[in-house]
Amino acid sequence: MTDNNVVINVSPTLSTGQEAAVSIIETEPAIAGPEAAVTIIENVPGQPGKQGERGEQGIQGIPGTPGGGGGGTVDINSYAAGQVLSGQRAVILGDDDQLYYADQSNPSHINRVLGIVISAAQQGTYPTVRPFGVLVEGSWNWNLDDFIFLGTNGFLTQTPPSSGFILKMGWPLSATSMMIEIGEPIILS
Repeated sequence: MTDNNVVINVSPTLSTGQEAAVSIIETEPAIAGPEAAVTIIENVPGQPGKQGERGEQGIQGIPGTPGGGGGGTVDINSYAAGQVLSGQRAVILGDDDQLYYADQSNPSHINRVLGIVISAAQQGTYPTVRPFGVLVEGSWNWNLDDFIFLGTNGFLTQTPPSSGFILKMGWPLSATSMMIEIGEPIILS
């Protein structure tokens, strides 16, 4: 066997002086046997491979929950109250583009909850609805360890319902404040 220098590009995880077993597939003239011990003299990275072809565009995914616009609050006051509304209760946007109390026992309300009314409103007036952000109410007494869910007739509760659907409305920041972030509904029955 003659004294030949052979440059072999190997995995960059091997450092100079390490030994690696390689298989010589074809050489002319034969430099080494089928399995030769090679001492790495220099770790030379190889050239990047050719980029593969780009595949077709996939199907559109399911839309996610809208973001909150940088963490601030968002208020909507462009819909009239379809009934007399008390403050700090969840509402839906009805087929007539008016606001009504949301109800977790009504299956038609599953994907219609708009947010929480900030203060009371008479029918036909335009109350402020907060779909995302911080809401403070001095009469609340939230348990900081539990989420806040939609209940019946627009009420908020920390007891998850056992029938209808579950809709997380947010979580308490303090005993008298909450972060509104309406979740995805879960149908129970």
